[in-house]
Amino acid sequence: MAYSLTHELISSLDRLKSTNDTKENPEEDDVIKRLITPEWYYAKGFKIYFHSVENLFFNQTFKNTLDNTFNDYLINNEYDAFERTLSSWYVPYHYFPREKWGIHLRLDRLINTIKKLNKKSSSFKNKEDIIKASTMYFILHELFHYMVENCSTVLEIIKENPLLYKQYLVSVYETTFSTENCIEENLANTYLMREWKEYNFPRNILCELLSYYDTNYKNLLYYGEDKFSLDVRKLLSQILYSCSNPKIVEPIEGVMSRINPKNMKDHQIPLWFHYYPEIIS
Repeated sequence: MAYSLTHELISSLDRLKSTNDTKENPEEDDVIKRLITPEWYYAKGFKIYFHSVENLFFNQTFKNTLDNTFNDYLINNEYDAFERTLSSWYVPYHYFPREKWGIHLRLDRLINTIKKLNKKSSSFKNKEDIIKASTMYFILHELFHYMVENCSTVLEIIKENPLLYKQYLVSVYETTFSTENCIEENLANTYLMREWKEYNFPRNILCELLSYYDTNYKNLLYYGEDKFSLDVRKLLSQILYSCSNPKIVEPIEGVMSRINPKNMKDHQIPLWFHYYPEIIS
């Protein structure tokens, strides 16, 4: 198997758990299901592995599914706010069983976005670029959550505490979710904007997509490197101390630059596509 930093981190996390006597809180295992809802958490779909946008479009399962289901979903004006509207989400590998680990996208929301952007086809080179932009709109946001978990695992290994990330999700992320005080969500949108331009997608399209729900999106346009680094520093300190406003903000933002997927090869990130919510009795 090719080298993958994420698989190395997961193996190290498992070794740490096996040698650590720290007891886990059962309540923490319900965080993702509470935020995503059991209906979508257990929804049926298919999984592929994401390496890059080019790799994604060579995947025959992905291409065939879009072709076969494209007309099943009607276009609507609902906005897509990632986790907030259950359009896409990230399930961490910290939770067992790991069969749900990875980035998750709803096919209806992806196809709806493709159809919206298709109306603005003059902004794109071709139809394939429209599909790429629509897909990466969701993936780039969720990639940041993946990076945060990897950073958390590094901190857990250093501090020899395998519960830092789960404690952060309960005490900070869940309590600030859907508010302007959720640093991780704000940074995920900032990361989306920063990486979007790397693909040469039209900036005005992204601004339009974000403006539907993020009243703060205009500030993201002027989110400088210093501001981004300082907020990453605060986020990692929140994880380190399981506190929304840690008294000490540690200068550890450098961990994030090492974790950035652009600096790693062969990530093997599970990418899930879901058809319909599961009926939970």
